[in-house]
Amino acid sequence: LYALVGLPGGNVVISRSNFHGNQGDGLRLISNGGGKTTTLSNVWSEDNEGFTVDISSKGPVIWTNGSSARSHMGTNIRNNDTATYTPHPVTISNVDFYETWDNNGLTIYSYGNVSLTSVGAWQNAGIGVFIDNCGLAHGGRHWLEMTQDGGPDAVSFAFVSIIRGGDDVWTMGMHV
Repeated sequence: LYALVGLPGGNVVISRSNFHGNQGDGLRLISNGGGKTTTLSNVWSEDNEGFTVDISSKGPVIWTNGSSARSHMGTNIRNNDTATYTPHPVTISNVDFYETWDNNGLTIYSYGNVSLTSVGAWQNAGIGVFIDNCGLAHGGRHWLEMTQDGGPDAVSFAFVSIIRGGDDVWTMGMHV
């Protein structure tokens, strides 16, 4: 299933669904819903050539009960809205991520809270579960301010804390 939801509108709900044996991705969802929720409930995606599940959302993402297995690319969830830097949560419970041949089992990029409950990850070529919820995710807006002035501090974002004061943005830590 490839779903492109481009207009700000309602929530996306996918339930009691299976995505198996596809030449490309099992499920790819691009939602520009502006804070609307993407919900997967009892969703299984296995034996696909691309991503088992690939979600780009500008709102909360919830996945309850299911699996992502035996694919080349695993599962990707991005709800880090770079236009507004609004934090939206990712909540996953009772979902297993296993046997990804060329990538992580589960990769999450989020500005909001990430909650994993009863999640399993095993036999993946990369990391079982990779979560980017720090550094650039929380300080991205401030990091962009540093890149706009052309100063050298912008390259240090991966190694330091980004601090925002009343009148200035700076980094603290190891600089490169």
